[in-house]
Amino acid sequence: MLTLLAVSSFSASWTITSAGGTVYKTEGMYWSCTLKSCAYQSRPSGWHETVRYLVYLMWMLLLGTLTLSICSLFIIIFRVTTIFAFLYMITAFFGFLVLIIYPVGVSPIGKDNLNETWFGYGYYTFLASIVVMIILSLMCFEMIPDTYPGL
Repeated sequence: MLTLLAVSSFSASWTITSAGGTVYKTEGMYWSCTLKSCAYQSRPSGWHETVRYLVYLMWMLLLGTLTLSICSLFIIIFRVTTIFAFLYMITAFFGFLVLIIYPVGVSPIGKDNLNETWFGYGYYTFLASIVVMIILSLMCFEMIPDTYPGL
């Protein structure tokens, strides 16, 4: 689960399209965007501040998600399945917030009528990990001592 989250969190792409199709595309990591202030061809574009803050928000949500996942693993080791399930549900909620802002579209752009969008390749991987989290949480709620005496 943590591997799915980590892999999907660090893949992203920038695409600039016009009415005629894709005119520019680059791939990179979230941190490369934030450290370079989302510069386009070494020149900051007018929309980079908005996107940069969305990236910061994304980072905070992803770090929160990963932190809660790690805490959940330690809790499940001690066989406290109810707390684990609650933590994982909160993690899944954070994941849904990430999924809402994952594709970022900013339009219109500048004076050349270009539309720039940001979309992560790991979107569907992240979506799958969130679904697995919810299923695992629901399974943990079913782990009652009568059914599973060892828990």
